[in-house]
Amino acid sequence: MRKEKDFEAYIDDFHIITVYLKNSHYEGNSDFFYLMENGEFYGRCKLLSKQENEDYTEYRLECGKELVLGELYEIIDSHSCRFPAEYGLLVKTAEFENRYGYLDDDLGVIYKRNRSKFALWSPTSKSVTLRLYQGNQYRDFAMIKAENGVFRISIVGDWEGCLYLYFLNYQGKYLAAVDPYALSTTANGECGIIINPAKTVMNTGRVILPERLVDHVIYEVSVRDITSFAGAGVAHPRKYLGLAESGTEYKGYPTGVDYLASLGVTMIQLMPVTDFATVDELHEKEGYNWGYDPAHYHVLEGSYSTNPHDGYKRITEFKAMIRAIHDQGLAVSLDLVYNHVFFWEKDNLNKIVPNYFFRMNNDGELSNGSLCGNDFESRSVMGRKYLLDCCLYWIEEFNIDAFRFDLMGIIDIETMKLITEKAQEIKPEFMVYGEGWDMPTLLSTEEKAMVANHKELSDIAFFSDRFRDVVKAYGSGDISKIEEVKNCLTAGIVGYGSTPFVDNPNQTINYVECHDDQTLWDKLQGYCKDETVEERIERQKLISACVLLAQGVPFLHSGQEFCRTKQMESNSYRSGDRINQIDYQRMIDNFEVVQYIKDMIKLRMDHWQLRLMTKEEIEKAVSFQNLDHGVLLYRLETEREYLDCFINPAKETVEYDYGREVKIIADKAGTLAYGIQQKVVYANPLAVTVVSYEK
Repeated sequence: MRKEKDFEAYIDDFHIITVYLKNSHYEGNSDFFYLMENGEFYGRCKLLSKQENEDYTEYRLECGKELVLGELYEIIDSHSCRFPAEYGLLVKTAEFENRYGYLDDDLGVIYKRNRSKFALWSPTSKSVTLRLYQGNQYRDFAMIKAENGVFRISIVGDWEGCLYLYFLNYQGKYLAAVDPYALSTTANGECGIIINPAKTVMNTGRVILPERLVDHVIYEVSVRDITSFAGAGVAHPRKYLGLAESGTEYKGYPTGVDYLASLGVTMIQLMPVTDFATVDELHEKEGYNWGYDPAHYHVLEGSYSTNPHDGYKRITEFKAMIRAIHDQGLAVSLDLVYNHVFFWEKDNLNKIVPNYFFRMNNDGELSNGSLCGNDFESRSVMGRKYLLDCCLYWIEEFNIDAFRFDLMGIIDIETMKLITEKAQEIKPEFMVYGEGWDMPTLLSTEEKAMVANHKELSDIAFFSDRFRDVVKAYGSGDISKIEEVKNCLTAGIVGYGSTPFVDNPNQTINYVECHDDQTLWDKLQGYCKDETVEERIERQKLISACVLLAQGVPFLHSGQEFCRTKQMESNSYRSGDRINQIDYQRMIDNFEVVQYIKDMIKLRMDHWQLRLMTKEEIEKAVSFQNLDHGVLLYRLETEREYLDCFINPAKETVEYDYGREVKIIADKAGTLAYGIQQKVVYANPLAVTVVSYEK
């Protein structure tokens, strides 16, 4: 951050240094400035401009020579005060990108039994020392600065399992950094570990992905939460291996991965599993965090492994979990938090090239669209490459099937398109989706990977906050939302009561609850506080049914199917296991709701007209009728039959006379095995009733 000290100097171009003098420093005045290079006097700088401000004076200086990256530059003012020139906007220039952008795939460590090769991109460093640890001993190796600012060294010997760090000589100071391309680290990410990839080769299973995204039902879960309940019956609670165990149960009901498989969902969205900052991996019971505070984008979280110091455990145990999920026929999606880091100044990326990987304005102020103090600069050549390399690593090494991007609107469109394109080259059915909110990051509107730019991102899906708010309100009894509900049930495509959300149903993620905010059940306790528990349970079922019967891609939060509560907490990201655990006793107590959700999932899968693929198909097949008391008839017409869904958020029963016999195939109890033939259908209070009949 600029303009905080009495005297600051920033290298903003290969020939330009910007100096800031506060008024407290000789009233901000200096008659001239000299340039020092590596402690030696170079010469007097040429003043290009001087601008006086309220608290400081800004000077732009031409140095009289081309500045060389890695060298130590200092400025001396006319009062003989001497200060280092930090690398500033120079690393944001097109010339820097052209000279130092490096796109080859050999960064990190290439391990072989008789020799290991190391490559680190750090053009702003004067020198880099590789430190290898063997037990309590270490050896230092001077790396060679090669093309595009990449430091390299090849070391003879078998270094498997050794710890390593880079020490970067930056402006006369040595900064210790962990390799951003490390495959694993010691506990709490303190050192990289040299991994023999041959020892992590495992069969992660195979699942056949649906060609159509609308054929998915996504279910969000935390590795920790799903196995932390005391009675879950798992041998490794709160761990990758806990979710890898089959045959676990509580009072005769399945838990863990078997429970997930029993629901009928198709994809498990894992909340963050990449290394995060605020849980002590050696004392994970004493801390809790969801993981939206990233430390290493390229390394798995160690608190979920059985031994955080063992660099292999977090990899092999995670793969065992992926295999267990795949063996149940379920796809795996990773929730990636690639929009910011926890502490940018101490982040390893910021150490290897200061300021480069983080978005800034022309005054050197950090962009803060993430509301976490910094935004990752995805537009930079090496920033974009790093995100792409991380994503491809998860697919190629771990056989991941989908990505969910946290605050995707902070990432630029071109980066998201590239990630999607490369992912789908590997797996054509690979799914990419994320939060498409318009965040206040320093990107132009046209650059943001947000829902408003969905036409530029036709292969990417977006969470529908419209669906979340409108359907939740309507299902809670606000019948004024009925026109907007029609828009939501058509995946936000047909303009009932609202402008279109996206252009095709594959781009819409329908949800009413996720890890953020209160659970649906807790919301209902506030919205419908004068109703009985039984009435709120019926509303929970109705609202969840709307998620599963709407066009688009349905998304469920873990525990939504049994009225999960977080004791009214709206942001439980660090509230501990007591609040966040998947409570299998509550699942048993509300098993009628669990069974209802299972039935609605099956109903969706049995009727393709609930999973239409295009706007044209939806406009042709879907129609609505407004009935008494705010009841909505959602009709789907095919060549052979009609499927009618009566959605009744009111407390009155509404009759609908067909004048012919039709079959009721679902009501508030769930699906009906053989259906009930009736001429008059009663849309019961606080319920969804589904009817089918031939033309």
